Amino acid sequence: MPLKGCVIKNQYFDSVFLMSVNKRLSEEKGVQQSAVLMGSEENKKLLVDLDLFAQGVNEAQANDLVVVLRADTDELCKNILDRVPDFLKGGGGKEDKNDNKTVKKEDHVNTLDPQLKDILKKML
Repeated sequence: MPLKGCVIKNQYFDSVFLMSVNKRLSEEKGVQQSAVLMGSEENKKLLVDLDLFAQGVNEAQANDLVVVLRADTDELCKNILDRVPDFLKGGGGKEDKNDNKTVKKEDHVNTLDPQLKDILKKML
């Protein structure tokens, strides 16, 4: 499956917000894995460990946003990556069906690595 990524220079976002963006990205039809994080050295090592280190990610700096997708097709990856600005504005994906529910921070932890998910939930 294709792996594609993009780096958006000088765009800093809070990690909790980025987890919610990642959740919406991962719910897109055909997306197998996704990561939305800042370009710190630690986060780049995490992408290597998760086998999500896409071309161009190495150029990212700590204040750069990194978005990586593994999806069914190259075209799907490109389409979703083109919509990243919309996802960052709170749209771009499926509608939130939990409008009347209280959502806890840990509900936004989304990763395919169960151990990492548990660690992140404990941090919240």
